[in-house]
Amino acid sequence: MKKYSLRYTIILALCGFVVNCNQSKKAVETNEGADSGQLAAIQVAEAGVDDPPSITFKMKLWKEGIDFYARGNEPFWAVDIDLENGMKFTTMDGLTIETNSIEINKTQDADIIRFSGGTDSNELIINIAEKTCSDTMSDEKFRYSVEADVKPEGESDYKTFKGCGQYVPDYSLQDIWVLVEANGEAIDSNRFPDKGSPTFEFFVEEGMVSGHAGCNNFNGGFYRVEKNVLHFEPFAMTRMMCQDMELENLIEKSVAGKRLKYEIKDLKLTLSGYDNTILVFRKID
Repeated sequence: MKKYSLRYTIILALCGFVVNCNQSKKAVETNEGADSGQLAAIQVAEAGVDDPPSITFKMKLWKEGIDFYARGNEPFWAVDIDLENGMKFTTMDGLTIETNSIEINKTQDADIIRFSGGTDSNELIINIAEKTCSDTMSDEKFRYSVEADVKPEGESDYKTFKGCGQYVPDYSLQDIWVLVEANGEAIDSNRFPDKGSPTFEFFVEEGMVSGHAGCNNFNGGFYRVEKNVLHFEPFAMTRMMCQDMELENLIEKSVAGKRLKYEIKDLKLTLSGYDNTILVFRKID
């Protein structure tokens, strides 16, 4: 009886192993319904990397220092760009090109940025255009259309790969920030007896920011458009009238719907507008 039970257990285990392997193989071969994050998860699983469940695909890239990523289908390819340390381009059939430096050029007549680099035997050029792009398999939406021009070792001509990409969110923004300085003037919280100084709370994974501007509450979307530039979408705001609206009007005019350079240093976030507005926040949570 014991021999039978043991034999039966082994058979069940083997069957389960075969089924799981076949399912995993099918998922890799078909990629049906998989977005770029899921495809990356499959590749990570194949490599034996076991991240905690709380680590999302984009957070993993951020932790690795990646600033921009792009993916394409038919054939499957990927590029990860660390603007300080280089690029890595890979395809599913084994082609890999890595660069240790990047030359960045931005065209004046179009919203196109070119990242280029190479070695003695390989060349890699990544052109990103700020144009909405849809993944051809998953229908996932990206903010950038991407073309990768690749010249592998031994090839005389470039091969072009088309796909979609976007900047990796900066997870160091995650938290609550209170305004402490505006255009060189220190902000006294007593100036706003009801709510205190204006506050921004960033929800990086969702790409949302909310808070209050001293009087009215607001919320809206945001995302990176360059290494140290944020784009804020127009805010949805309440419309109460308060005694002191000067600072609130400045925030709405200079941040909502605008692009600002940003820097995080010593628990302070500095937003610098192209209209010369400078807002300094202190991390409070």
